[in-house]
Amino acid sequence: MEILFQSHNAAITDRMRERGERLVRRLATRMERVVDATLRFEGDGKQRRVELVFHVAGGKRLVAEGTGRYYGPALAQAGSRLKAQLDHARRTRRERVRDAVRPQPLARAS
Repeated sequence: MEILFQSHNAAITDRMRERGERLVRRLATRMERVVDATLRFEGDGKQRRVELVFHVAGGKRLVAEGTGRYYGPALAQAGSRLKAQLDHARRTRRERVRDAVRPQPLARAS
C-alpha cells in the first residue's frame, strides 16, 4: 500500500507524519485490498484540516475529514470518521438487512 502525504499551507513535522502513517496502516487492516491512501494537511489561519482518502480495489473511494485548531485532533477526528465508514463497508448485505428487520426492544415505563 502506498501512502501519499500532501500539505497545503502547512508545515508537517516528522512526528505528525509517523502518527498519520500509523493511523492509516491500522485502518487499512480493517478493509481488504486497499490500494493507496492519501493524507492531506491544510492550514487556513487558525483552522487546521486533515483529509484521509482510501482507494480500494474496484474503484471505491472512502473519504473522511477532520478539522480543529491543531493537526493532532483533526487527524484523530478524520481517523474515527474513516473507521466508521470502513466498518459499515465491511458489513455484508445480509447483515445490514438482518439489523434493519430485527425488532427493537420496547422501553419500559417506570
